[in-house]
Formats: sequence, structure tokens, C-alpha cells
Amino acid sequence: MAPPLSRRHLLQAAAITAATPAISYAAATPAAAAVSEEPSVWTVRPFALEDVKLGKGVFADKRQLMLDHARGYDVNRLLQVFRANAGLFTGGAVAPGGWEGLDGEANGNLRGHYTGHFLTMLSQAYAGTGEQVFVDKTLTMVEALTEVREALRHDPVVLNSPGRLGTSAENVRGSYQYVDLPGGVLGDASAITLSSWVKPTHDADWTRILDFGNDTTRYLYLATRNASGVPRFAITTSGAGGEQGLNGTAALPMDRWSHLAVTIAGGTGTLYVNGTAVAQNTSMSLTPATLGTLAHHWLGRSHYSSDPVFPGAFDEFNVWSRALSAAEIAGLQDSRAADASAGRGDLVSYAFDETTGSTFADASGRGLTATLRRTWGAPSHPGFLAAYPETQFIDLETRTSPDYTKVWAPYYTAHKILRGLLDAYTATDDDRALDLASGMCDWMYSRLSKLPDATLQRMWGIFSSGEFGGIVEAIVDLHSLTGRAEHLALAKLFDLDKLIDACAANTDILDGLHANQHIPIFTGLVRLYDATGEERYLTAAKNFWGMVVPGRMYGIGGTSATEFWKASGVIAGSINTTTAETCCAYNLLKLSRMLFFHEQSPKYMDYYERALYNQVLGSKQDKADAEKPLVTYFIGLTPGHVRDYTPKQGTTCCEGTGMESA
Repeated sequence: MAPPLSRRHLLQAAAITAATPAISYAAATPAAAAVSEEPSVWTVRPFALEDVKLGKGVFADKRQLMLDHARGYDVNRLLQVFRANAGLFTGGAVAPGGWEGLDGEANGNLRGHYTGHFLTMLSQAYAGTGEQVFVDKTLTMVEALTEVREALRHDPVVLNSPGRLGTSAENVRGSYQYVDLPGGVLGDASAITLSSWVKPTHDADWTRILDFGNDTTRYLYLATRNASGVPRFAITTSGAGGEQGLNGTAALPMDRWSHLAVTIAGGTGTLYVNGTAVAQNTSMSLTPATLGTLAHHWLGRSHYSSDPVFPGAFDEFNVWSRALSAAEIAGLQDSRAADASAGRGDLVSYAFDETTGSTFADASGRGLTATLRRTWGAPSHPGFLAAYPETQFIDLETRTSPDYTKVWAPYYTAHKILRGLLDAYTATDDDRALDLASGMCDWMYSRLSKLPDATLQRMWGIFSSGEFGGIVEAIVDLHSLTGRAEHLALAKLFDLDKLIDACAANTDILDGLHANQHIPIFTGLVRLYDATGEERYLTAAKNFWGMVVPGRMYGIGGTSATEFWKASGVIAGSINTTTAETCCAYNLLKLSRMLFFHEQSPKYMDYYERALYNQVLGSKQDKADAEKPLVTYFIGLTPGHVRDYTPKQGTTCCEGTGMESA
């Protein structure tokens, strides 16, 4: 009589059975038509999500909590940072914060990644349940991202909103937009009045209302806030140390209109706020004439690159070649300059009444039309799509050391967006999603294909800044849909040869490496093997897996200590409260699954069972929450450790993968 089948071997057999059928399911649903054929080298085939039903139990309970979260979450909040970056109206949506918002860790340099994860979750939810709410949300996001890309392809367009005296021009925070005035604005005036209505929407220090100058040596500026939080005007010909200034006495209110004016004449400068003189400097010897001809005349942008761009709205900006009286400035509080005793500014006068286009008319009679611009110019390729400017990608190409406050894994974020779009296409068969994904890869290829191999190797070897997640897997998946040679060539441009060659030779160099930066690389290598037949890729992935399991694996299946690997075989010595990063388990499960498609070794499913039941299942809290997915970042393995289901500032990488895992 045959021995009884153990639970473990039953699970392994079930896994093999679930992966085995080679029958086509292309006609199962309209969405399935978007799925390309599995690689011929796979010796087993996975079922599609729509062909699998999850029965009652703890897995179904966990999934239900995440599905409820997905049903109720307003995806416009996730789209907010994308729309802002493109200079589009955000509809009053509030970004979720944390890593996905401008105020999150490292200046929000990872924003956009969580949106990609959410797209993947929605796509999985639709495939698994067939509920219309999930496809509706997916299509909403795809449509919005299509609009974002289209906006980025063109010059920014004015966003008009109600002003203090009429219509105003609004710059959404995160749009990196400013108003560029022509040269010669100040002429050779020895006396001057600067006047503007502004409505700031964020209280960042050193945000400029205006900054006229050449560089950080010769300029004049008016800021909404200095380091003490009050308005400041300054003029200098010798940098910050030589500034002659005027400081206000109180902070400007947020989301409310304030009028600011500065007069300079006869050696005296005066700062007015809402018609009241709040500062005076009787030793102000510098004038616009002293500055001479200046290169730049900006509204909302500073010559100091670290200063933020003005977020908020402008309504009327005037410059006079004389110092207005206190009575004249008081008269500007309730009427337009043209209707007040001061009259329009004779040097420039912008009403900001425009409702379309990228320019602002000058009513001074001098014809100095101003232009709305982005601080970073325009994308290098029409396929560019991100929730922030292209600058992080540009910086990475010359960077030699990590600094996530400047560059935080831009290709990692690009991967999450790309993966989400591919999953959206698979789930909905919406060609726009595929076009967005293909465009992103065209843009990446246009950048990376021009770089020398030595530059690429340096980039991908930089901790954090050079991290690119599972982008290779996603690009190969795209190539299976498009068949375009440049897409496969793009995937190979991410080869980190030092790592691949070492693992192919079965040489362990993992000690000290950031775990989650490297695990998904190998899933991509397996897909590259599928597409190219290069044994080096598959051998490296198999050997790498053996370097982690079991030598760097905790009993629950997780790996990494405070995100990094220690030496193999000393796992007990690395136990602390920040072990077993959830992303690492997610990505090791993906790699194990991918390797199982090529070799039905029990070790892969044995590991899969261990990590799925002992880490991933417990990474989701048994609690409903409309705001957060409630999943772990780390699972500490010290005695009595209490899991944190609201890690860091929120919308972290592990919350993103946690949404998918549930």
C-alpha cells in the first residue's frame, strides 16, 4: 500500500497540476486576448487568474480585506502627483502622502511607484473576481495617465482659477512651472515698485514670488517666506552675504490672497503686505539700475536650485518705474491697478486673465509677453511618463554615489508604472495601456542605448539610486507582445555584469548587498533566458537562488536584515526587529515560481509554501482600513516582537507589494 500523501507533497502536486495544462485560454474572456503565449521553454504552464477560484479560508479572508480597500479607494488621489507633474488640474484630490507624496521621505522622490502597484492590484482583482468596479478604476487610471503623457509632450498650459480681482493663473504644487518674463523688464530704473497678488498653497521657505537676476550673485527677489517664515525682499550684487533686505513681521496665510508690494527710491526700501508697510530699510543703496542688464526675470522660480518653485496662484503683477505712495498702494487692495490711482505698471503689467495657452499679455504698452515654462524643460522623448520631472534619470547618468534625496531609484519607479500598465492591458485589453507601456520603453531605450556600457554598469551598481526592481521582467513581457527588437535590446541594457557573472560562476558576492535591489534582477534574467536562450542568465538565477535559500533564509521564508544580506550560514546572528523585509519575500516567491516553470524541483515549491504561509500570509493585518492596506514592512523575529502594519510614512514599497500579494 502506498504511504499516505503528506500535506506538503499534496501542495507540491497541486502546484504542478495547477501549472501544467497547456491548453489555450485566449478566448476565455476579452481580457485574456491581451496575454501573449507563454515561452516555449517553460515545461509547465500557469493557469490564468480568471481560471482559478479561491475557496473559503484565511487566504480568502485576507484577500477580501484588500479587495474592500481597493473598492473604496479614490484612485484620483494616486493620480494627483502625475497630473500635477504635467501641470493639469488635480480636481482637489489629495495625494496619499508618505513615499507617494511630495512631503514624503527623500522629497517624495519615489512618487508614482505606489500607483503602479495599485494598478497591478486592480488588474488582479478584476481577473480574480470579474467585478466591474475594478475594471472601471483601472480604465480611469489608464485614461488619466494617457492625458498626463499627452500634456507632458507639449508646453504647459495655463490653469485659470478665480482670482482676487478677476481670474488668476495657478501653478499646482508639483508642476515645476514658473512664469518667464522677457529681458529688459526693469530697464535702467533707479526707483521702482513691485506689486503682486498671490495665494500660496504650501508653506515652504524661500519660495519666490519673483526672482530677477543672473545667478546666485546678482539678483533681486521677493519670497513668500524666509527661514523665519515671513516674507522677504532682497537685492544684491555680491550674493547672499551682500543682500540688502526687508523682512515681514508675520507669515502669509495659506490658501488665501495676499497683496505684496516693494518700493525703492532715494536709498529707502519699503515692504507692504495687504496695503500696510511692515518693513523699511533706509540704507538700501542698491537699485535695479545698479544690477544692470539681467539674464532672467522669473515669477515663481529662484536662482537657487534647491529653493522650491512657487505653488499657488498669481493675480495681477505690476512694475512701475517709480515708488508708489502709501496711499496708491492702499488703493490697489480693492481694485485692479488700471482702475486705481496708480494706474497700470509702466514697466510691465500682467492681469493673468488668460484661460488658455502658454503666454500672458503685458498691458503696460511695452509688449513684454510672458511665457509659462517648466523648470526642467521638456521630456527627451514623447514616451516619457512619470510623476516627477526627468531630472532624476538625467542625474543618475553622471552620479557616482547614492543620495536618495536627489535620486531615488527612478528606474524602480518606472518599473512599477510599466508593470501596472502591462497588467492593466492584460486585464482590460485597453490598447491605451499597451501604448503607454510601449512608449515608456521607447523613451528608456532612447536614453540608455546612447550610454557607454561602463556608464550603465556604474549606474546599476549604485545602492538605491541605481535600483531598477523587476523592470527587465516587465520589458521582456512587453517584448513578447510587441515583438520589437529594441525592446529586447532595452532589457539587456540593464545587465549588471559583475553580479550576473559571479552568480553564473556560482561565486557568492551577496554579503553586504541590498537584498530587494537584487532579487528581482534574477527573475528578469530568467525571462531574458526565455527570450534569448542565453544559458548564462538561467544559470545565474538558479545559483543565486541557492545562495539565498537556505543560507540567508529565516525560518518563515524571509530574508535580509535591515534590508541587507549578511554572510551565508550565519542567519541566527542577524536576527533583529527589522528582519525579513516583505518585498524580499514577494520577489523570492516570484523567482521561485519562475524557476519552477523551467525545472519542477520540489525545493522551489517547498520554499514557496514556507514563505507564503509563514511570512506573506501574516504580513496583512486582519483589519479593514479605507486609507491604508495595513501590511508589514519588516517582520521582526526577536522574542515578543509586535508587527507594524502602518510602516514608516506610508505608501512604501512593501505596502505596494503587499497589496499585490493579498
